[in-house]
Amino acid sequence: MKELFQRTISGIVYVLAIFLLLWIDDLTMFLFCILLNIFALNEFYRLSYKIRFLPYKAMGILAGSILILLSYLTASDITPSRYMLFALLIFPVITIPILLYHPVIFFKSWSITITGLLYISIPLALIPYIAFKDGNYQYEILISVFILIWLYDSFAYIFGTLIGKNRIYPALSPKKSWEGAFGGLIFAMAGAYFLNKYFKVLSLQQWILLAMIVVIAATLGDFIESALKRNANVKDSGKFLPGHGGVLDRFDSFLFSIPFVFVYLYIVKI
Repeated sequence: MKELFQRTISGIVYVLAIFLLLWIDDLTMFLFCILLNIFALNEFYRLSYKIRFLPYKAMGILAGSILILLSYLTASDITPSRYMLFALLIFPVITIPILLYHPVIFFKSWSITITGLLYISIPLALIPYIAFKDGNYQYEILISVFILIWLYDSFAYIFGTLIGKNRIYPALSPKKSWEGAFGGLIFAMAGAYFLNKYFKVLSLQQWILLAMIVVIAATLGDFIESALKRNANVKDSGKFLPGHGGVLDRFDSFLFSIPFVFVYLYIVKI
């Protein structure tokens, strides 16, 4: 009972914190991206140590944070968009200190440091471009992505527990079933219907398609994080939230969904 209470309280705090950071203004959204980058990269690099990779953790976190800062400044029209070209220099520049300090294990250090940026920092750097339109901050899409993921996860768990028999990928996630996935998808699409009532940034058809994209991407993101944990031989990526595991455990679906959401929104030109 004590563990359930702890899990419930930490879950409520987690949800409220995300909503507030994304809802208040663009600066708190930027703070959310930076904090998530720091904590998620720290967990990712710690997992990589267990798989005998040797990342340059401080350089990776610094490079990722600079990438997000450039994205925020250009997406918000604080600086001209051409300044985003500096982001192209981040990957070759971080090669220099890694080469100097880890010459013997350069490939292991460089490759896993870059992988962390690709997996975590680049999706987070896309968030300001999703949130800003003509220099104005709009939180609706970001909050909606979280809502769709939570609806999918919650009802996939319920349906999977009640009627789940056919496993999607038992080698990575023995509990995830097709029945649960389809049940979660139905409620995510229902959530998209109600989001359309409150947020007019997309049409109903666009909201429904967004829900489908998020569900597929979220499932893939969860499988990828499960593979990372299995390779590292750990149950949770960390102990960030009592009863909920680490940052990657909570944000794996979100991080993997963001590039798909970004491309989709670019195509529909909102």
